[in-house]
Amino acid sequence: MHLLPQFSVSAFMVPVWQSFLKQQNSELLTIALIINEQQYIEGRLISNACYRTHVYESSTFKYQEFFHLNHVIFPYAMEKRVKVIGLNVSHFAPLEQRIQLGKKLYGMLYHSSYQLKTILKFASNNPHTGSRSDCWPQVFSCRLAKVFLARS
Repeated sequence: MHLLPQFSVSAFMVPVWQSFLKQQNSELLTIALIINEQQYIEGRLISNACYRTHVYESSTFKYQEFFHLNHVIFPYAMEKRVKVIGLNVSHFAPLEQRIQLGKKLYGMLYHSSYQLKTILKFASNNPHTGSRSDCWPQVFSCRLAKVFLARS
């Protein structure tokens, strides 16, 4: 426990880690980590006037929000098909909503041990690039994009 300050662990997390070492309550630890992370983001980004102006209030961000284009997904393979579970990330600025989103994602990921295993297997077998082609290369691929662009 004496090493926690060396790793810049927040004062909020020190008693949580102490409790975890005694009781091994991983759900409590995870929820505390979600809260701590979102508080950090709130203090460093959301409350920052420059971030607010150039990111959160930008037309790009507003369009993504309006058209529900921001998602957190967990892909997995089932019966030779890729499926996903996840949530839309909307109303990003309010702290409480980000915390609730994190809790819901945690619940989705750990609700079923079978589901978690299939998600982990997919993640370890498929390099993540952030592209939709990671999950559906037959639909979204560089090759298809090049063919489409060549025709236009």
